[in-house]
Amino acid sequence: PQKPLWHDVDHKKRKVTSRPLAASDTNALQAFFDSLSENSRSTFQPHPFTVEFIQKMVQNFADPHHLRVVILNPQQHIIG
Repeated sequence: PQKPLWHDVDHKKRKVTSRPLAASDTNALQAFFDSLSENSRSTFQPHPFTVEFIQKMVQNFADPHHLRVVILNPQQHIIG
């Protein structure tokens, strides 16, 4: 079944989309993590920013005990 999409508006009135993490998000999530400054990374602690961690998160995306959500900009890049 199609996963639900939620549409929100960010603080600059640009349309963004939030949706559950998908199995296909590994590379995009790694690119997002790589783009973060050290200051931003510190807010995500204690989670590592490794490919192994991302693969584990993505592999467990269907875990009914956790809802992992990504936020996409209009170009469909992960921004949160």
